[in-house]
Amino acid sequence: GEYAAPRSETEAKLAAIWQDVLGLSQPVSIRDDFFELGGHSLKATQLMARIQKQLDASVTLSEVFARPTVEMLAGY
Repeated sequence: GEYAAPRSETEAKLAAIWQDVLGLSQPVSIRDDFFELGGHSLKATQLMARIQKQLDASVTLSEVFARPTVEMLAGY
């Protein structure tokens, strides 16, 4: 899809975390699906740990699966 830039500090931080966890060279669009970009349950667990550490926010594995885009997760 078309690239959609982060609209808030939270979205920007989440996009940067996703890019790092997934090992991507391209910026992550806020509407990109984590699992379509190569994410899986182990990567989702790494994502949860990074969100906890960098944003001081607790996200469950089920929330990552239910909200697989930066936009959706930031809204949570």
